[in-house]
Amino acid sequence: MHKLLFKIGGIALLSLWSCQPEEMKLERQLQATPYFDLKGVIEEQIALLDRLNPEVVVTARIDDSTETKTIQKDSSAWAEALKLYSDADLNKPVLRDQYIVQDSILQEQNLQAKIYYAKNKEEVEIPYMKVIFKDTTTNLHSVEAIFREENPLYTTYRNMALHFENTEGNLRLVQYETKGTQKMIFKDSVVYATTGILKYY
Repeated sequence: MHKLLFKIGGIALLSLWSCQPEEMKLERQLQATPYFDLKGVIEEQIALLDRLNPEVVVTARIDDSTETKTIQKDSSAWAEALKLYSDADLNKPVLRDQYIVQDSILQEQNLQAKIYYAKNKEEVEIPYMKVIFKDTTTNLHSVEAIFREENPLYTTYRNMALHFENTEGNLRLVQYETKGTQKMIFKDSVVYATTGILKYY
């Protein structure tokens, strides 16, 4: 009887140890990205965009001047275009434990939302982010965020949004937009907006 118990305990112990590396890996991932990993999503999209090479219709407005053009970008150009969004990274070490997370259901659209509110919005660069998705956050519909930055040289405030579609199980970016204001020292405020609409062929 004691021998049988010993064997059962030994098997359980071996099973526990065999799971431990995977559990530790998962724990490390959760510690690295406790909040929605927007930066990781953008990195994946840049690789996809470089491969699919869509056209993008870009409309840029600064104060009363507007310009629209259709272009194609390589991976470095996409990285530059999406850097503003990648900077809205909630998983920076300085932002650890800085957010209240609220889950909600958008019944009319059959979607869900995960909303991040900064506990003290005056102390962080990203006071708000809303992630809208279907079923899981890997099946994204859109991401909205507010980014603010203040330093002795300038103050900037912008609203940003990314829109996605899921085509045959592949998530791809279909539109990005940002609008905001920037105030440089000794200069007037500038109002700006940029929209990019992607066309895949």
